[in-house]
Amino acid sequence: MADTVFSSGVIIASTWLNDINNAVYHAIGTGTVAPTTPGQVLANIGAASSGANTNITSLTGLTTALAVAYGGTGGTTTATARSGIGAAASGANSDITSLAAPALGSATATTQTVGDATTKVATTAFVATGLALKSDVASPTFTGLVTTAGQIAFPATQNPSAGANVLDDYEEGTWTPAPGAGWTVVGTPTYVGTYIKVGRVILVSYTLTSTTSLACTSAAPVAGLPFVGTTSMFGSHTFVTSTLATQVGWANPSGALYFPVVTTCTYVYGTAIYLANT
Repeated sequence: MADTVFSSGVIIASTWLNDINNAVYHAIGTGTVAPTTPGQVLANIGAASSGANTNITSLTGLTTALAVAYGGTGGTTTATARSGIGAAASGANSDITSLAAPALGSATATTQTVGDATTKVATTAFVATGLALKSDVASPTFTGLVTTAGQIAFPATQNPSAGANVLDDYEEGTWTPAPGAGWTVVGTPTYVGTYIKVGRVILVSYTLTSTTSLACTSAAPVAGLPFVGTTSMFGSHTFVTSTLATQVGWANPSGALYFPVVTTCTYVYGTAIYLANT
């Protein structure tokens, strides 16, 4: 080190000045040897750099929480810390009070397509299609056959099938019995009939009443059956009169029920089963 000349003209040898510096640094606790850089000073006194640094690795014993603005949470407990940074507790909690629905189709992940059952983000079109399908579940239509709420509805117009194992029709309704030649009706008559059709099988019921009397000779017909019968329609039907006489008549392909002699009465009730053409 060169000698130092002060303004007073005093010349101090460099070795003396170095000894003075070492003594000063030692006196203020920066070491026994004069440091030449700020880093050496910090290292000698165990201090951390100001500003961004890697000298501070942990903080313990703080009595005042670091504010969020300074990288802390502003809390000294887990609850106040979550509150400070606006976080919800994990697991079951009461912090989350509502969930806003995400915008459909706005996600950047692979989107769902109709018919794709893998886990992806659903698009608006996919959800709309799914809702449309769901609305159809209650009453799907299969070539005119409609099912809804545990019911099966057949078309209003039958679609006949020649298949031996095919049920192609079901219908319920009313028909008007029409007594023909051979019947004697006195007073005001009332004729009522109902039917059930399952496939080709027809079950009819009827009531013939009069305010005064009804009677007929042998083979008197009652026409008006709801469906035309087959050529093999010949069969029997059972009826009862107001005189409690249970009798048996017959049916034929002309679409009429035929009665044997019916003695004077006020009503005739009966049922018949026959086969329709289709």
